[in-house]
Amino acid sequence: MNKVWIKRTMMIAALVLIATACNSDQIYKHITSFKDYRWQRLSEDKKSGNAIEFTDVEVKNNADPYDVLIGIRHSGVINVDKIQLLIDIVAPSGTKRSSVHTIKLKDRAGTKFIGDVMGDMYDIEERVKAYMSFTETGKYTIRITNMSSVFEIVGIIDMTLRIVKSDLDYNI
Repeated sequence: MNKVWIKRTMMIAALVLIATACNSDQIYKHITSFKDYRWQRLSEDKKSGNAIEFTDVEVKNNADPYDVLIGIRHSGVINVDKIQLLIDIVAPSGTKRSSVHTIKLKDRAGTKFIGDVMGDMYDIEERVKAYMSFTETGKYTIRITNMSSVFEIVGIIDMTLRIVKSDLDYNI
């Protein structure tokens, strides 16, 4: 292994450790990696969008508000400037809430990638739901579906779903 790869891996591990150690209000975090850095738009049966499912999202306290954040790590050769997603949040009882989101990967001019850069990898995290309340306690399923206008997103490395207690002060 070359020295650059070892340094890069150690820096990423340190950043992940710092980020997780500092956030005691986090109730869920999961990272999904994409095989060959590709995310197909359609499912294998070609009948629906290709989705990532997070089935083990346990909510123990539904009285507090939460923020849902999506992190995307991609290479500098990604073939899109933005990623369009359909997010379904399914409660333990089966009730479903859906919303569409666009995560921009480049600045307003469309010339430079935004987010944290390390070598040829870019990390961006966006709050897609703010001050959201869960209606029930128990295990939720969150499904993130690729709604991109291209057949496949090439250059996407992984996606992170994080749920944290909202930092908005609602007791004022």
